[in-house]
Amino acid sequence: MPHAMYTYVVQLIKVKVNNLTGKVDVLDAIAVTEAGNIINPMQTAGQVSGGMVQSIGYSLFENITFREDGTLNEDAFSKYIIPTFMDVPSISSYNVKAYEKSGPFGAKGMAESPTVPTAGAINSAIFDAIGKWHYKLPITPESILLDKEN
Repeated sequence: MPHAMYTYVVQLIKVKVNNLTGKVDVLDAIAVTEAGNIINPMQTAGQVSGGMVQSIGYSLFENITFREDGTLNEDAFSKYIIPTFMDVPSISSYNVKAYEKSGPFGAKGMAESPTVPTAGAINSAIFDAIGKWHYKLPITPESILLDKEN
């Protein structure tokens, strides 16, 4: 029987912005998830951490550009920048107790829901640091320095 279940995720991000270089360091992250009855808390924490790291990547590093013929310029990992261990903050994951009556054992699906709020949380933290919003991802050191000049 079809049904709709919504997983809710709230994230808080703490960043440091270098005023000279524009580099953003993500220092700390907290995620609070309501995904019904959490059957496997360790797996849920791993899903949250993985989704947040993926989103830190597309928020701050991953930039895709194309050649005239439509092929990718970033066609190798040496050209396509993703977060490394040094770019990943401490991530604290908390769950809100809930029960979804139409879900198996009261659970909801997690899937990619932890990836959704991270970019907004990072942008908000950068805004708190420098007073400017960004409307394009990734938020690069260059875009931060250009914003400071304007």
